[in-house]
Amino acid sequence: MQFYCLAPALAVVFRIRSRVARMATLAGIILLAGIVQTLYWDGPARVRLTILYAIQFFLTGFLLADIYVVDWNERPAVHWRWDLVSLLCWPLLFVQGNRGVWVYLPILILAGCIGAFKGVVFNGLFRNQIITTIGGMCYTIYLLHYQLIPAVLRFSKAFHVGNGFDAYFALQFLMYVLILLLVSCLYFTFVERPCMARDWPRRAFHRIAGLTRPKAGVSSADAPPTRL
Repeated sequence: MQFYCLAPALAVVFRIRSRVARMATLAGIILLAGIVQTLYWDGPARVRLTILYAIQFFLTGFLLADIYVVDWNERPAVHWRWDLVSLLCWPLLFVQGNRGVWVYLPILILAGCIGAFKGVVFNGLFRNQIITTIGGMCYTIYLLHYQLIPAVLRFSKAFHVGNGFDAYFALQFLMYVLILLLVSCLYFTFVERPCMARDWPRRAFHRIAGLTRPKAGVSSADAPPTRL
């Protein structure tokens, strides 16, 4: 929410006409933010709840958008060498655990995304319709996933496979992911996606009004009498 409110102010960086100066400014803030966060991680808890402790990840998106539009003209050329970059970066994204991650994780994300755009194999993988559909629902999944955990656990915790924790966790994870995807698909289809249209309030009003109008060709006088 903080990012959405501040996005117009943060986007002022794109008023810097020099491409080199603009990208250097973004890269400098990304690096500086990670260093400051690492050094002052034990600062006030309220500060850690603000966008100040995640600003570099949003600005990494800005930097990627700048590269995509200006450098690639929205048509990135692909080459298998970038598959090697993706092969290195994507696994590393999931094995980070110390505070230093706030400094170099944005770099890994940027390199991994560039590899996904410019690679051959990874470009095909991320263009797969299943992947892109789930990616389109990412915000719906983000909003609902935490709320669904206790709801699903109420009935799923009784199901067991074997006696070990790993098998039990794998079963719970599988059931939860399937339910999460189902609920997210429904929410995305009937709530989020219709609201992407700017005139969604007008469309919703006409749709609701259409449900209350008599069908074409049938007047109130022609309608069958209502029995009490």
